[in-house]
Amino acid sequence: MTHGNHRKWLGAGRVGGLAVGLGGGMWLLTASPQLKREQLLGHLADTDPARRAEALRYVSVQARHDRKVLAAAIRALHTPDDTVFNEIALALDAAGLWSHPPVPCEQWVRWVGLVSIQDQPAARILAAQRLGQAADCAGVRQSLEILERFIGDEAHPDVRYNGLIAAAQLATAADDPVDYDALVARMTGDRESVLAQQAWIFMGLLGVPITPELNPADSPHVRQARQWAIAQSSENPNARTHDEPRPDPSGVETTAPAIEHLLRSPTAAVRDVGCVLAVQRLDDQQVKDMATRLLMEPALSARRGGVILSGLAGIQPRGVPKGRQTEVDLLQAAMDEAPDDLGPYVRVAEWMQGRRPELDGLAASLLGRPDLPASTVALALMHREHQNEAMDYLLNPMGEPPLSLDELLVGSRWWLVLRRYLPSQAPSVDLDADPDLQMFQIDVLRDWYLLDRTRLRAMVAKRGRAESSAVPQ
Repeated sequence: MTHGNHRKWLGAGRVGGLAVGLGGGMWLLTASPQLKREQLLGHLADTDPARRAEALRYVSVQARHDRKVLAAAIRALHTPDDTVFNEIALALDAAGLWSHPPVPCEQWVRWVGLVSIQDQPAARILAAQRLGQAADCAGVRQSLEILERFIGDEAHPDVRYNGLIAAAQLATAADDPVDYDALVARMTGDRESVLAQQAWIFMGLLGVPITPELNPADSPHVRQARQWAIAQSSENPNARTHDEPRPDPSGVETTAPAIEHLLRSPTAAVRDVGCVLAVQRLDDQQVKDMATRLLMEPALSARRGGVILSGLAGIQPRGVPKGRQTEVDLLQAAMDEAPDDLGPYVRVAEWMQGRRPELDGLAASLLGRPDLPASTVALALMHREHQNEAMDYLLNPMGEPPLSLDELLVGSRWWLVLRRYLPSQAPSVDLDADPDLQMFQIDVLRDWYLLDRTRLRAMVAKRGRAESSAVPQ
């Protein structure tokens, strides 16, 4: 949505007056806010451009603060006039409210349809993305017509690609996904091998039956994706979820000395793996002793490992560091002795323990801080039930991941961290597979998250509500 036309609706509103006769005298009363609202909102679809512009200006200023203004503007979107419809949409956008929700499915899809016929490919890509994000609108028939337009855009592969993604997203939410499945299946024959491969992955994730007329392309990557999709269909032909074995990856030693070695690593992602393995494989006393030893070492990497391990395990180690005579809180000592190098880690660890509630609304912003490794912040976010923020950042299914996922998940074995926080039906990454297969599995994981993110977020929100209701009032 562009913002070039918004300013014509901004500015001071005209003060209305109401002449009332009482006992032969005339009193000029300023119109009540309620009356003014009703008068102005009645002009949203007015044929007089000046009255309509005044009403639109009122919506752009007041809709965010007045639910009745928002509701009236949304009702006015039922106008058959596309010009008036777009003007109301722009007014709501100026108020920061042009999104679904609060805009209902029918009006949202209508807007997407209007954008989808614009000449600029960038506008059509935006429309496809907005439609895919409104997966609950799958029941609006016009959604299919719009997707047909995107997928049939032979001149612009990027438009077809985003149309494919939107079709797969809506297929996950549709009560009857057959028509959306058919659009995905059609894309398996796309002349662009990247798009065909993507379509086959979606076929497997959606559980779409594989029919003989869907022939593989010559590209090895497309053949690999097709074979994988067929395997999903044959293993679980009737289900649209993908429960599959999650084998323990080999190649990672899990003895206490080996785990402590990981926690001393100069690489943050490796320390993250050590933290998760410690709480999974060691008993409480072993974890506490290990964190205590690490926190009393001079090496920063070891102390950072001890800090995050303490946060994940929910412990506050105490000990007598070198140069001290009495026992101290080792996390506080780390903060005091190295506020720049260890202070950010200690604050994250305390937030992991629930001791810094002020970070609850700010934690995702820590992902961009130069003094904290993103992988460690992601671990903290997932530990605190913020899986969506962490995985939106790490997997970034609609864009380029900010971190190299093969280096992170495979090279640093961070898959051992991520899998702890994924639902059981999430696809696996085999740490013993050949690199090409691992890259394919990472692509499948990203696509799975793209389709499943709504369900995952709902699961996290439901768990949070259950925990809140369990707290005594």
